[in-house]
Amino acid sequence: MSNNKLLNNKPEILAPAGDLSTAIRAFEAGADAVYLGLKDFSARKGAVNFDFSELRRLKNYCLSFGKAFYVTLNTIVQEDEFEAMHACLTELELIGPDALIIQDLGLLHFIKKFFPKLIIHASTQMAIHNSSGLQMAKALGIERVVLSRELSFEQIKNLREAHPDIELEVFIHGALCYSFSGLCLASGLLLNRSGNRGMCAQLCRNFYRIEGDESYPFSCNDLALHEEVIKLAKIGIHSFKIEGRLKSKEYVQSTVRLYRSLLKGEEKQSEVLKKEAALNFARKQSTAYFSGNSGTDLIDPLFPGHRGIPLGVIEKVKDEKFSFTPQNHVEKNDTLLILNTEGKFTRFTAFQLRQNKNEVEVQFQDDEGQFVPQIGDQLFLIHSTKQVKVAEIDYKTITEAKHPLKLKCFLKNQAMCLECTLPSGASSIWDIEATIQEAKGDKDFTKVFSSIFKEAGPSPFFFSKVELINESGFEKIFIPLSQLKKIKNSFYERIDQLQSSEQIRRWKEIQVLDSIPTPPTLDLTSFQNRMNLGPHENIPFAHLKDLLHITSFKSVNGFRVIPLLPVLPDESAYFEYLEKLISDHPNEKFLIGLSNLAHLAWAKKYQSNKNLAFFADFYIYNANHFSLELIKEEIPSLLFAYHWVEKETELFNSPVPLIETKDKNKLPYFISLGCFEKHNVFKGKCPTGCGKRYAHSLKNGPNSYQVLVRDCITYMRISGT
Repeated sequence: MSNNKLLNNKPEILAPAGDLSTAIRAFEAGADAVYLGLKDFSARKGAVNFDFSELRRLKNYCLSFGKAFYVTLNTIVQEDEFEAMHACLTELELIGPDALIIQDLGLLHFIKKFFPKLIIHASTQMAIHNSSGLQMAKALGIERVVLSRELSFEQIKNLREAHPDIELEVFIHGALCYSFSGLCLASGLLLNRSGNRGMCAQLCRNFYRIEGDESYPFSCNDLALHEEVIKLAKIGIHSFKIEGRLKSKEYVQSTVRLYRSLLKGEEKQSEVLKKEAALNFARKQSTAYFSGNSGTDLIDPLFPGHRGIPLGVIEKVKDEKFSFTPQNHVEKNDTLLILNTEGKFTRFTAFQLRQNKNEVEVQFQDDEGQFVPQIGDQLFLIHSTKQVKVAEIDYKTITEAKHPLKLKCFLKNQAMCLECTLPSGASSIWDIEATIQEAKGDKDFTKVFSSIFKEAGPSPFFFSKVELINESGFEKIFIPLSQLKKIKNSFYERIDQLQSSEQIRRWKEIQVLDSIPTPPTLDLTSFQNRMNLGPHENIPFAHLKDLLHITSFKSVNGFRVIPLLPVLPDESAYFEYLEKLISDHPNEKFLIGLSNLAHLAWAKKYQSNKNLAFFADFYIYNANHFSLELIKEEIPSLLFAYHWVEKETELFNSPVPLIETKDKNKLPYFISLGCFEKHNVFKGKCPTGCGKRYAHSLKNGPNSYQVLVRDCITYMRISGT
């Protein structure tokens, strides 16, 4: 298990850290752990992120104060990036983070195979949201799962009770994606900026035209569980996660302080801190899916940005002044947001503001003259002059944690022999000439030697234990300090070079697949247009009701093709229907599409059935042969896999045949449990007598889109294809 445990049933507060200063400020505010990204392989490329020197400094801080840090490698890793990934993991193995947070199944397989000492947490991007998914995660050696944000409290509670032997982490605060965790293709397919590679363009925050009206129909409110975290603490959730690696130190610090206060039961202080945190950044806040699967107050179609804290509603307008009854304190020179009922807004600084008993009068200023305040417009405080800027940390004041080595030194006649062994088992033995003399004073040479050789400089190692063996013939030893330091520096350079050589040697030893591609066992051309395999024209997956009739599914190359639905909050009913369909048709052969760990768990259970074969569907993001090696080991009857659809990369040699999807532009950009009909048409309420089948047309710029709602799941795809 990870090093940072639940102590006395107290959950971990896990804060985002875009840089070293933010990490330290989060710890000072009460965080138990931080999660962070490196310069490469991070799902938040826009953050400053960490280099290895900064990571070693953070390691030292955590060791000193009993904190933990997790490194996110939660992106899809391409086939040609594993050499660089191997070098990265070699460094991380030396530094020793408390865990790695990953998404890619190939990376999971790679780490387990070649870096087994590293602890793995499953990112929310793995879309683990049910019991079968957790079961498979445990079987694959994952020690903690970051659950999908789309789960209700009751579902989280049930998963906690059913799987007490795996750590669970839950998002409690911050931004929400409209698409289900890990299943968004919009930015990657439309702009070649994959959200699964840390380059999300946030197309869910764009405005769209719907039947002549413009709005933000996919812009989710921010998650803010606040007091609800007490429920999670009582059921034994290990870690409470705050979103925001791209957000400021002020946001992170104030949000950590808020949840530390809430967990302590400090009601009055918590109310103050809620406002402080919201001022640093907050969209409209919601508990999202916590109370139910379809979401509560999930979408804000009017305004997708920072709205701080509410001030009130404009009650009077005269000339260029307006007045209102303040809900919260406001002062001269504060920055305000005015938002009208049509979604039009303006921000301005209240240079002239007057308090009149229970009323505030403000001189409005709009340099462009395009916004006119009206009675009924909402007012928000988005920046206060009292907000305190959090100071940067001078990271050089924190020393780097180095990997300890043992040094053995043999002092001989005018020479010394230095010996040490690296973590890989490789040994460095160096014989070098040295001016060894009889010492005239009583200074302890062993202490002098140890002190000098513990000064590691830029090396990731240091000699924590030095053994000196005197075979020089002198009772008291003296070697000039300048010579000792030169020898020390040279030896550190030698072991650093050896470490680099060892990393290269280990990489070369990794088994590379034969250059001959795996031959297909069936004609794959019929599967190249993926949307043709779904039971419905524009829906690529089998919904629950489809499983009632075998005629729902197309027959291709002698198989009834059933692409499993990747979002399965009620997995038991779904798999029960699937199993009945298969058992009721013993003369049929079925080809089952797998999209996540829950599907793998089910397939592993039934792989001995000779009527079943499987394929790895496009949501597994098969970008490297290691992911397919893992799946093939678990599911030997895997026939083929779809190549990663978000980027045009060369096909790689694989343990199963790979298919390039020819109709990737027809695939869903979003798949969401946030019902479009409920949150945009019926203003957050389920329609009476809901038929659970709706369709809408949207436009954004030159593009037209189709929104389909089927059984409370929303799909968004480009139309006219």
